[in-house]
Amino acid sequence: DLMIEKIFERDADHSIGIMLLGVHPQVGLGQSKWVNLWVRDKSPNVNLSILISLQIKQNWDGNLRILQVVKNQEEAARARNYLTKLIRVMRIPDDAEIEVLVGDFSEALKKAPEADINIFGMASEVDLSWIRSVSEKVGTSVLFLRDSKIESAFA
Repeated sequence: DLMIEKIFERDADHSIGIMLLGVHPQVGLGQSKWVNLWVRDKSPNVNLSILISLQIKQNWDGNLRILQVVKNQEEAARARNYLTKLIRVMRIPDDAEIEVLVGDFSEALKKAPEADINIFGMASEVDLSWIRSVSEKVGTSVLFLRDSKIESAFA
């Protein structure tokens, strides 16, 4: 944990992107077919997360699903519009699926469609207990990342 925290401290000084990969001990990367990318509205990690998701999808010749969790049904339509616009603006392939889950984030993790890897953005302050909790709930390999603010999925 101390090593990881030191890496995060260094990030603040050097504007580097950070990725933490947790490979599931029993299933590894599964069948390497499905990538679940979890996106928050106005996430600061959206560029790096999309670039990495697309690269994994391409390497696996797999499928990409972009998910967002909202608190209630009223927010669901807005979230779907946001994700649709994100796909168009960032030139994500049309075969990417959109999934909007309504409710608590922790519960949504358990209800999400299965994937071989789940990708999440990280807050500016690292919370390793939250990372471990999310990893346990999804039951797959996970990738947590933080954008350096230099990446661009628009190019």
